[in-house]
Amino acid sequence: MPGWTSWPGAAPTGSSGTSRLPARTEVRAAALDLGVRAATACVAATGGRAVQYGNTAGRLAREALFHLIQAQTEQLREATAEVTLRGI
Repeated sequence: MPGWTSWPGAAPTGSSGTSRLPARTEVRAAALDLGVRAATACVAATGGRAVQYGNTAGRLAREALFHLIQAQTEQLREATAEVTLRGI
């Protein structure tokens, strides 16, 4: 089974050691989008209880949205917006 280093952008390429930043950024943006979509599904399945204090679905949604803004570079913000708006 291939390890994480076989994923596009996960390992440095070439002799200079430069990483494939665009591929890494795209994978990270897709992961952020998946997290938000999964949390949204949890909230939809839970219904109105999701907004109550202490509900797991609500907590997951808040955490997913926090990860959208925490430590994002300009390139990652652009890639995240592109991935999110792709289906619209």
